[in-house]
Amino acid sequence: TGLGGGTGSGASPVIARLAREADTPLLCLATLPFAFEGNGIMKKATEGLKKLRAYADAIVRVPNEMLLGRDEADIPAEEAFARSQRIAAEAVLSLWRLLAHTGVYSLDFACIHTLLRHCDGFCHFAAVETSGAERGKAAADEVAKHPLLDKGKVLKKAAGIIVGISGGQDLAIGEVQAVMARLQEKLPEEAWTRTGVAIDSDFDGRLSVIVLSAEHWKEPLMDDERAQLGFSFDNRIRQEQGQLPFAPTKKGSFDNLEPTIHDNQDLDVPTYIRRNIKLPR
Repeated sequence: TGLGGGTGSGASPVIARLAREADTPLLCLATLPFAFEGNGIMKKATEGLKKLRAYADAIVRVPNEMLLGRDEADIPAEEAFARSQRIAAEAVLSLWRLLAHTGVYSLDFACIHTLLRHCDGFCHFAAVETSGAERGKAAADEVAKHPLLDKGKVLKKAAGIIVGISGGQDLAIGEVQAVMARLQEKLPEEAWTRTGVAIDSDFDGRLSVIVLSAEHWKEPLMDDERAQLGFSFDNRIRQEQGQLPFAPTKKGSFDNLEPTIHDNQDLDVPTYIRRNIKLPR
């Protein structure tokens, strides 16, 4: 979603709420406005982000301002917006490719969901694509200086990271090693790290690397059993939504009164419990 307008800031939290009520693990990718779009647009985007946070397992924030270098003041406005849309499309496509294609060393949704549950609600994303004889080293170098990773600063303080590498039948193990060796130089020793390698015949001669990085690693807000289930897009197992580790208190002097029932719902039960809403920190 692109936050700041009516559809992104208004509709996406509603869609996220429906996904939460349907017990669906939810990763939101949200672009934030350029500074030149004004304080009003930025305020609307910030409000939309807070609403999304109440329902999403995690949010990947893509600040459009970070996509422009200091020497790009003369870039056409159309190209600036197109770049933002391209980044969002790459993120969705890259994650789908990583999960949908058979890999020699596959990631499943459980890995991504573990990162989502522990990243305190927000994580960073970057994607690069290279070709040529030194494509492994080139891809790692591009990731290490990617603007959405603050030119490597995000990696240096990463608490958890997922690296997805996609290549064709010609992908060599040395190229995988080159990517990971370069990235591990940037990462803290204690960082939680998972790697996936997917093979796609359409990628012969090319190499794609995506990174999901979490700055913080905290216990999840909700005791969610789904992380133990080995989620994948081929085998989705429906489970009851986890909830905060406390129950509604007794009614005290009102304990003997009849419950307030409306549309077959007990309105005396707190809304966040009835609707399985995750409360923000």
